[in-house]
Amino acid sequence: MILSMDLLTFKQRFDEQLEEFLGSATSAFSAVLTEPTLAPFLAHAKDLAMAGGKRIRPYMAFTMASDSEYPEAELLRSVLSLELFHLFALIHDDVMDAGEERHGVPTAHKFLAERLGKAPNAARAAEGQAILLGDLILSLAHQSLLNIQERGLIAHDRLHVAHTIFARMSREVIAGQMLDVHLTTRDTATFADIEKKNFLKTATYTFTRPMQFGVAIAGGSKATMKFCEEFGALVGQAFQLQDDLLDVRGGDTGKTSMRDIREGQHTALTQFVFEHGTADQQKELRAHMGKNFSQKEEAGLRAIFEESKAYPYVEALITKAYNHTSTTLEQAELSKASRESLNALLVSLAERTK
Repeated sequence: MILSMDLLTFKQRFDEQLEEFLGSATSAFSAVLTEPTLAPFLAHAKDLAMAGGKRIRPYMAFTMASDSEYPEAELLRSVLSLELFHLFALIHDDVMDAGEERHGVPTAHKFLAERLGKAPNAARAAEGQAILLGDLILSLAHQSLLNIQERGLIAHDRLHVAHTIFARMSREVIAGQMLDVHLTTRDTATFADIEKKNFLKTATYTFTRPMQFGVAIAGGSKATMKFCEEFGALVGQAFQLQDDLLDVRGGDTGKTSMRDIREGQHTALTQFVFEHGTADQQKELRAHMGKNFSQKEEAGLRAIFEESKAYPYVEALITKAYNHTSTTLEQAELSKASRESLNALLVSLAERTK
């Protein structure tokens, strides 16, 4: 059994395993793809992975697996697939959103486009290569799952359940992303649309399924699996609403400020204005949805969220969700280590600024 571990300590130990895995995997792939122009591009994948990120998904899995009989190093390696899948999703997401920077590092397609310079078809080629790079990272996520089986330390029946959960997580987040992209084509949405998107893209993807992945590795009970469903839905709701607030107010999210509005994404904040703001506030916000705008216009949009009372509305939802999450955790039958880790995580998430 492993003692409780906070997220920062976990990230430090996990990143050692992640960097080693990516370094070895990209080097092996470079031996197959020997094109000199693409060599730095492959290396950039590791730079993107190591530049930032909270490592919440593997941490959730690790925390729920910490009651098992397996050594720490093996548990760290066993949850690599969750972060690799996330890296794949981010690379594709940046292409879809035309993102230029993440955690202070150029996005994959931006990195390659700059190196191709004025080469024919440079921008489109860079986007295509970024999609392929994401595909490569996805294949590595599955390779890391196979590596667990080959090492033979974790029981096969437990791995089967974990792999099934991983596959379900993959389908759910893709469905959430498709809904997210679809909503950007619509002038209107509903709170139900937004809640569904957030449930699939954040709650199940970031919390519920990774937690259940860890429970599967530890051979946990159906009751613990159910707890993951309840806990994940609540903390995921709060976490996504915090992201929405940070995006509008400005925070160290690793992304451009007000990126959601520039992409035309409907959030709880925008929906509140559209349903409860004045006619002028609704008109002004709608005029900026899906478009680029200046810093001066950003200030004007922030004033709309402030004056319409969208901020306190979302803040109240966050507080309510975290309170319910704490209650759910108190009532759960968990080990002392898992409970301590999850409690500490809730405190840090509630206070986060990025």
